[in-house]
Amino acid sequence: MALFLYRLGRFAYLNRFKVIVAWLLIFAGMLTGGALLKGATVDNFSLPGLPSAKATDIVSENFGDSGGDPFTTASATIVFHTKDGKLTDPAAAAGIDRTIADLKNLTKDQDGRQVSVVQDPELLHNPTGKLDTDALTPEQRSKLEAVAAQGKDIASTKTQAQKDADAAATSSVSPDGKTAKITVDFVGKVTELPDTLSEDIKKAREAGEAASNGTLQVEADGSAARGAEDMGMTSEIIGMIVAAIVLIITFASLVAWGLPLLNAIIAVPVAIGGVMIASHFIELGTFPTVLTSMIGLAVTIDYALFIVSRYRHELRRLGATTKEQRAEAAGIAVGTAGTAVIFAGLTVIIALAALAFIGMDFLGQMGVAAAWGVFIAVIVALTLLPALLGLFGSKVFAGRVKGLHPQDTDQGEGRVANGLRWANLVKKVPVVTLVAGVAILGILAIPMKDMKTALPGSGMSEKSTSERQAYDLISDAWGKGANGTLVVAVDGAGAQPNQRLGAYKQIVDQLNTNPNIAPLIANAQLAQLAQDNKAATIMVTPKSGPNDDDTKTLVTKLRTMTNGDAGTKARLGVDLGVAGSTAIEMDISEKLGDALWIYLGIVVGLAFLLLLVAFRSILVPLTAVLGFLLSVVATFGVTSAIFTDGALGLIDNTQPLVSFLPIFLIGIVFGLAMDYQVFLVSRMREEFVHTGDATQSVVTGVQYGARVVTAAAIIMISVFASFILNEQVFIKEIGFGLAAAVLLDAFVVRMVLIPSVMMLLGKWAWWLPKWLDKILPNVDIEGEALVAQLGRGDANADTAAIPAPITAEIPVPTEQLVAAGATDVHARGKARVEHAGVNGHTNGTTNGAAHGAELPTAAPTVPVPLPLGKDDEHVTEQAPVYADTEQVATAEADAAEAGAPDTAEYPVARPGVPRPDQTATGPIRPRDRTRDEIAQLREQNKAIAAELSALRSDYRSMASRTRLQSEHISDPTRFEIEGRLEGPDGPLGRAGRLLTPHGEMLTPAFIPVGTKATVKTVLPEAVSELGAQAVLANAYHLYLQPGPEIVEQAGGLGAFMNWDGPTFTDSGGFQVMSLGSGFKKVIDMTGGEELQGDDAIAEGKDRLSRVDDDGVTFLSHLDGTEHRFTPERSMQIQHQLGADVIFAFDELTTLHNTRAYQVESLERTRLWARRCLSEHNWLTAQRHDAISLWGVVQGAQYEDLRRKAARDLRALSEEDRFSGGLGFGGYGIGGALEKANLSTIVRWVNQELEEDKPKHLLGISEPDDIFAAVEQGIDTFDCVSPSRVARNGAIYSLDGRYNVTNSRFKTDFRPLDPDTQNYTSQYTRAYIHHLFKAKEGLAATLCTIHNEQFVVSLVAKIRQSMLDGTYWDFKEEFLGRYYKGTQQHLAKSD
Repeated sequence: MALFLYRLGRFAYLNRFKVIVAWLLIFAGMLTGGALLKGATVDNFSLPGLPSAKATDIVSENFGDSGGDPFTTASATIVFHTKDGKLTDPAAAAGIDRTIADLKNLTKDQDGRQVSVVQDPELLHNPTGKLDTDALTPEQRSKLEAVAAQGKDIASTKTQAQKDADAAATSSVSPDGKTAKITVDFVGKVTELPDTLSEDIKKAREAGEAASNGTLQVEADGSAARGAEDMGMTSEIIGMIVAAIVLIITFASLVAWGLPLLNAIIAVPVAIGGVMIASHFIELGTFPTVLTSMIGLAVTIDYALFIVSRYRHELRRLGATTKEQRAEAAGIAVGTAGTAVIFAGLTVIIALAALAFIGMDFLGQMGVAAAWGVFIAVIVALTLLPALLGLFGSKVFAGRVKGLHPQDTDQGEGRVANGLRWANLVKKVPVVTLVAGVAILGILAIPMKDMKTALPGSGMSEKSTSERQAYDLISDAWGKGANGTLVVAVDGAGAQPNQRLGAYKQIVDQLNTNPNIAPLIANAQLAQLAQDNKAATIMVTPKSGPNDDDTKTLVTKLRTMTNGDAGTKARLGVDLGVAGSTAIEMDISEKLGDALWIYLGIVVGLAFLLLLVAFRSILVPLTAVLGFLLSVVATFGVTSAIFTDGALGLIDNTQPLVSFLPIFLIGIVFGLAMDYQVFLVSRMREEFVHTGDATQSVVTGVQYGARVVTAAAIIMISVFASFILNEQVFIKEIGFGLAAAVLLDAFVVRMVLIPSVMMLLGKWAWWLPKWLDKILPNVDIEGEALVAQLGRGDANADTAAIPAPITAEIPVPTEQLVAAGATDVHARGKARVEHAGVNGHTNGTTNGAAHGAELPTAAPTVPVPLPLGKDDEHVTEQAPVYADTEQVATAEADAAEAGAPDTAEYPVARPGVPRPDQTATGPIRPRDRTRDEIAQLREQNKAIAAELSALRSDYRSMASRTRLQSEHISDPTRFEIEGRLEGPDGPLGRAGRLLTPHGEMLTPAFIPVGTKATVKTVLPEAVSELGAQAVLANAYHLYLQPGPEIVEQAGGLGAFMNWDGPTFTDSGGFQVMSLGSGFKKVIDMTGGEELQGDDAIAEGKDRLSRVDDDGVTFLSHLDGTEHRFTPERSMQIQHQLGADVIFAFDELTTLHNTRAYQVESLERTRLWARRCLSEHNWLTAQRHDAISLWGVVQGAQYEDLRRKAARDLRALSEEDRFSGGLGFGGYGIGGALEKANLSTIVRWVNQELEEDKPKHLLGISEPDDIFAAVEQGIDTFDCVSPSRVARNGAIYSLDGRYNVTNSRFKTDFRPLDPDTQNYTSQYTRAYIHHLFKAKEGLAATLCTIHNEQFVVSLVAKIRQSMLDGTYWDFKEEFLGRYYKGTQQHLAKSD
């Protein structure tokens, strides 16, 4: 099964769109089908073989079906009540008449004509008045005459006192004249009437109240008046919100949390749609839909949580970065965690579906419907979830939430997981925790001894509902028993015809006078006589309410009246049966109680067998089952205490528990308990099998299982508890009971009792008789066999060995670093490649070459496949250390036997694994090494990686230059100088033209920053319209989102963002500073000696980048994942992005760094620039990209370092071009600069660089800085500041910078800058001020357009003034006005 699920998960991941579309079609189809075929619901609790069926049979045989099924018969009791006056008052009477008139007019469509839905509407009349017999049909008159004649026969058996008492008990008007009631019978069953019937009855009630001028209260009860419950979505939404919070905490990601909820959004409506479709073909109640929603929502989220958690674990284990690798991780996650999900789901499905076989249709409907919801949840988790993982790709765990730590990140971070803390506590005092857990559950179970159950009825509804108010009005007017009248059906066929009436009279007299039974009865009277008096019905009104114990006692005594020599059967020759709502509900509750123990036995037995097979242990399933029983009885106790006894005062409408709650709760809790048992104990078993340490296996199981079980349980609890907000009390009970059951089972039983017992049992916990071990099937819940099979690579072509990360195909030099002795001092030896290649890859050669053959030195002639992923470089570990050449030869022989496949991938340094016989304890596992050892190994590997990178760079330079020369490929940009700026500092400033593959730029030019391929909040078309000639994007951010492979598939950066002009991308070097120290690119950054320090980090920031000689390791600010940037990787990414101009990868330092570090960093940047040139040449030769690479000059504020950096880059470029390479097409001046030294530093650099190459200043936008840079020869600028400050309301204008959010602009109806014309000129400052206060996104858009246009046009005016010879006058005028205005704005600001 695990192998099949692996293939299914992998298929769904790789074919994500097909799977998602298929589910969307199913989703739409089920909802449409449910809406069109939905049938009316009715809660029918009738069961065959009940004691009350005896009375029903007597009535049916002798009186026809007039009584009908009390659960399906459509009727409504309308109650009228006035607090002031009488019902006969004109206003009240008018209200009653209006309600009755509206009820009479209720119709439905039948064969194209409207027919009445009311039986005998002519008989409906104001209960305080008389019936108009003239309006009756002859048939109706005949019926009334028959009833009157029968009444005379019945009256002949009564005294006058009895007649008066009976009349009062059956009167439609209360003795005080303030309350009246009528019963409206409808044609057919509830399911056959219009869906709008209940709403129509409500309108009739409201019309009556309105007609009475507010003097009348009209309420309605009965099956027709209730209609279908509108369950709403409040509970589900609350449950999902809480689940979202838990998932965010669990995954520490703002993306991953949504996947389980997306599953639920699809699965729950599909399941509900199926139930609604079923209601068209079979009669269903309201409970199946509610429970399908409740159970489906909970398990869908939980199952998705388990699989996503495993997926994250597999991603980290595999180091997956490519689509294929992520698909592999998804397949393994579904094959392992998915197997456990199927097991857990089957336990719930079996337990719920088993309810269909205990002989109770309504309970079977609920069980099958809920099981259907669980089935859909399982299928969705196994198919839709991996497709969604594929849809989000590498961004599944993006959006890392700061301060939260996702699971699977406990190792190596210096943190102790809460699960481990708890496990160690249990390890210390297992007896204490065991006794405490049992004591808690035992105390909570005490109220169970007085637990009462009943079927839901009007008396259990919320007090605010109409049916409950009708119920209470009747109780107040006629007594509690009026809502639970009992029917005693007497069969007189066995008595003499002339004695039958007398026998019935004796029974009535006995009921009214016998001291054993009379105290329980308010009134008993003969109600109906059958033809020839063969049968009769006696209406008994109890003194107590329908759910009271006295009423149940009365039912029992009535049924025993036939027994014995003094019973009615022996004495009078008549038999009787008792029916009525109370009698029927009591019978059903008793049958449910009897079935409960049978069902509990089945479930417990099933649980034991399933766990016996799963864990191959006797004691593990035994403890699991006993824990399950403890959690069940504790749940019964606490639920009874809250809802029946009113404990804690949480419920003011106390009542018995719903009769089917215990049996249904057992089924659900059983399934969930087994879920938690599997996910917790399976890890214990896995660890015990590997180590044999029983105690430590419990600690490990709790350490790694606690977080997932906790998250799953909290989600379940939140979903179930949210249903407590439902208006129906019985749904409150179900929601609370399930929430309490999960709380107790997950946190007390599974997290306290089970670990405690397992600690005490030790190895005996896993004892299993040998004979039983032989016959039990082997169920691989954790998919260990799948992992082993994939690790061997023998699963077949579809399940080949897990691929290692993919990188570019680049030959390596034929020299190999080989360890010399045990000192870890490496020496050069014979060229050799380990069997796994480097970093798990072979070298793009035959297997023989991979195992030590000479590698080719000629440059490949096919295009280079660039990396498909992100974290695919230099995942280095400790090199193997062999004492002598004999060991080397042995290792090589072993490597050859392994037969690693030829993946034709780019190798990066990863040595082989030490031989087991070289250690004292066998193979070295990662956890056997100390943290210091691991750090030392990493440093060694970084040095190896840097040396290999340099060798590879040299090789590429040689190979690519030859090809570039032969194909006459050169840098695609050209720069022409049109005019020079003459001034006191010399002719460095110039106006020119920069020709790029996507168009010409007039320089100087300001380039807006579109960090993620968009100038934030502004359309690319708008950026073009404001005059921008080019856009600069951030390579690092595009690497994270959406990934360079996506941009490349779109046709490059320009096509991707719909920009047809020139484009620039930076290298990722800025993130070395911004993510390393947390400092921004602040030009006036203080550089005082007291602030200097190489470890300086901005306040409130975390160091998210680490620099070494080979490159930089970044921790993503989105999801905390690790990414490796090297000069080669930066070039590969930027070539995939396809901008016209790209920048070399550099280390951007801060002014806080010491001079010593600046010197070290400068040399590192020089070497990186050299490698960038080699990689750029190589990629251009292979891919024929029309891209210009510009070097980046660093050196901080030191003149000697800045000049040296410029000279070094110039020398590298000239050497490269001389040898046939492309060289640098231009230069960027980077680094954090002191504002006062900006002009000087730029001059130092430009005095050293070639004059005919364009110069770019990174991160400059303030007007005075622009003027200063232009004067020193800068041709292009970029900065994100204009758009960033715009989003906070900062506005550039000719009269200075100001903030439009200040209150003084609330009524300022001028444009943002009256002297500047652009798109925003049509909007006023007051309007934009309003947009900011209203938090409207349009505010940021308008201000960004204005600011970008202001800076772009300023630089364009500077260029024109340079050509016109008016530059110095323009500068003086502009800056004087701008900064004067800025000061004035500051003085007036809020």
